[in-house]
Amino acid sequence: MANPMQKTVYHVKDGAAEMYVIDANNACATFPEEWSHEPWPEVDEAPAVDKADVEIPEDWGALSVYKKRALAIKLGAPPTVSAAEAKNLIAAEVKRREPLQAADE
Repeated sequence: MANPMQKTVYHVKDGAAEMYVIDANNACATFPEEWSHEPWPEVDEAPAVDKADVEIPEDWGALSVYKKRALAIKLGAPPTVSAAEAKNLIAAEVKRREPLQAADE
């Protein structure tokens, strides 16, 4: 029988976890890029052949957590990439591309 004092929440990397309701709600509210009340959606695990072919929108920072993770995976991150790791990877790739874009202009 399920304990009514506990709730299942989902970590972006580790999956389902049972917590007391207050802790589960606090984790989801405090760390929304890591914890969710719903299972995280599956993302396409196949990275792009060449990350230079992956388009990064200028407003990529405004993308949802899910879309940032999917973009990071296209850039070669593992499917278990966290939201924070995805943000850092995308930012590094944007910075890496800056000299290339300046040369093209």
